[in-house]
Amino acid sequence: MVRGKIQMKRIENATSRQVTFSKRRNGLLKKAYELYVLCDAEVAVIIFSHKGKLYEFSSSDNMQNTIERYRQYKKDVQSNIPEFDRYTQQLRLEAENMAKKIEFLEVSKRRMLGQNLGSCSIDELQEVENQLERSLRNIRARKGYLFKEQILQLKAKERYMQEENAKLSAKNNGTTCRQQNAEVETELFLGVARKPLFPSKVGLLEYGMKNDNSLFGIMACLVRLSPLATGLDHLDWMDGWKYNILYILQTSPRNWKINNLGKKPRWGEKKNF
Repeated sequence: MVRGKIQMKRIENATSRQVTFSKRRNGLLKKAYELYVLCDAEVAVIIFSHKGKLYEFSSSDNMQNTIERYRQYKKDVQSNIPEFDRYTQQLRLEAENMAKKIEFLEVSKRRMLGQNLGSCSIDELQEVENQLERSLRNIRARKGYLFKEQILQLKAKERYMQEENAKLSAKNNGTTCRQQNAEVETELFLGVARKPLFPSKVGLLEYGMKNDNSLFGIMACLVRLSPLATGLDHLDWMDGWKYNILYILQTSPRNWKINNLGKKPRWGEKKNF
């Protein structure tokens, strides 16, 4: 019966792998002994199992002597190699190490992606699971940090928009005040008067008009209608002050004939000016 060719790859079954290791180890040690006896060669064999157990054979009385002879030989050979050849050999070794690292990383990557897990042991699968959990925690931490940064940026933008809105509101209030001033000036020019905005202070104005018809007397009465006395907002007081002045100017004795009123109008009396 023809014996099949054995494929040179790692045996997946642990029992079969241990049996094969024992057979091949004994055969290797036997061949080393035969080589030492038949050829009078100095032979040293060192074997470590996958569990770390040591198996060795030495043709000399001391294994250390053979190892020191090997080291000295390597030093002598390396000292005779030219500088260029030594550099080339170093690059070759680095390339081999890099190729091994790349292969290891590719295997790890495939395992992280859930591929080629059939050859993994329980310990290896547990290590892959732990690595995936660590990666997931790092991803979530980074995601939370980015969310916090985005929230802070949005809050800063909100504060900026509120400040701009406040500035625009203040500017709009100033524009409204200027428009009201322009309306008052236009009404003064056209001779149109409005009803005063402070009927509760009519007695002060009538007193000023009865006792002193001059503009200075009327102004003295209006001083008592300041924001401090009335408790009104400054802009509201200014608006009312303008319309009171307009009413007084157009109802003063000097303007009675101009307005064709015929008599002095009473405060609050509805007249078409």
